[in-house]
Amino acid sequence: MVAVGVPGRGAAFDVALRVPFGAMTLRYQVITWEPPRRLVVRAETSTLISLDEIVVEPAPNGATGI
Repeated sequence: MVAVGVPGRGAAFDVALRVPFGAMTLRYQVITWEPPRRLVVRAETSTLISLDEIVVEPAPNGATGI
């Protein structure tokens, strides 16, 4: 997390990536927070918008699947 606190809507995370032309950091912001099942994050640069949804579902053995 970028700032100390609890995760939730409005929280921000920096993700470092290797790309063909070097490296870049995307700052993702939580736009939807539905614990414990769903999270939607968004990052934007001058050249791209990344929108990611993470859904966690219970597995038959009691574990979770993403």
